Amino acid sequence: MLLQYEVFTAMLLLVAASVFAQVPAHYLLKTDSVFDGDTMHSWWQVLVKGNKIEAVCSHHIVPANTLLIDLLGTTLMHSMMEGHSHLFLHPCNETS
Repeated sequence: MLLQYEVFTAMLLLVAASVFAQVPAHYLLKTDSVFDGDTMHSWWQVLVKGNKIEAVCSHHIVPANTLLIDLLGTTLMHSMMEGHSHLFLHPCNETS
């Protein structure tokens, strides 16, 4: 029983090591369209390196170690952040 536990633990560690060793250098976001603020561009893709956008166009030369993220059926928009607040909303525990 102890040997089975040790084998299971070793296999788990090997799987975890292989997952964390293959961190992608680039991400390719494939969408139906990209809205640039003025024009809707169909079938454009966004290539991201780290936390910065490297290229936006309809086709890319995909670098090695790129993770493809399939976002078909969606539209990407730049600088769109949801950050609203309810300044005039009264708290639920307020009493009169």
